[in-house]
Amino acid sequence: MIEDVAVENLTEIRDVFHKIDVEFWLDHGTLLAAVRDGKIIEWDSDVDLGTWYDNTKQILSALGEFKKRRFTTVLNSKRGNLGVKRDGCYVGVSLYRERGNCAWTVPPVFLRELNRVEKLLNWWMNVSTPITYTTPEGKFLRRSGPFLSLVPLTLKQHLADITWSILDRRGCIIPLMIPKHYFEDLSIIEFYGIEFDIPSNVEQYLEYRYGSSWKIPTKKWKYKDNGAMSAEIRLCDFNSSLYE
Repeated sequence: MIEDVAVENLTEIRDVFHKIDVEFWLDHGTLLAAVRDGKIIEWDSDVDLGTWYDNTKQILSALGEFKKRRFTTVLNSKRGNLGVKRDGCYVGVSLYRERGNCAWTVPPVFLRELNRVEKLLNWWMNVSTPITYTTPEGKFLRRSGPFLSLVPLTLKQHLADITWSILDRRGCIIPLMIPKHYFEDLSIIEFYGIEFDIPSNVEQYLEYRYGSSWKIPTKKWKYKDNGAMSAEIRLCDFNSSLYE
């Protein structure tokens, strides 16, 4: 990831979100970089942000603005993720839902090997989940698997809901879960000379996410090591299906 491109993209995305009055914050590896290093981690592959899932409609209304600025966007509202890309730099925005005293989102990877049935369910989930996306040259589209192009959108959404629920109940989808108080009273950090919101009690948050050694740079950290995805976290008012 080229640092100058990443900073320029991050700055413009910040401008778009401010324009539509959407609160967001630095998250994941980008937050770690801002707090610990004061610059983007040289081996990081993307930029990470967070916002609330309830902002989905406002984000949809801003896709035209992203397109004007030459961004490609992909919004998967079921998974709760917005991807924004330009000049080879990808920015991932996690859309956090609320339940009880937690904020949660679906991670980008499965934490265990799927069996044949689960792989088939995952494939079906991917083709039946409608996705809103744009390209710099194209128009807004609602995409799902090609052989489902004639199936009504509401039916596709229903099929996706069923598949996600099955995968969840089989223990395939372990949510990334955060005590939501970190996101309710945000702090501010200056990053590349620009002010960005960050979670409150940020050092405590980073220890929660990355462990007590978060201040030590390492290339060996893996997503499955994420403290917010440990088994006991599911006790955080979260003992039933994700999508109930």
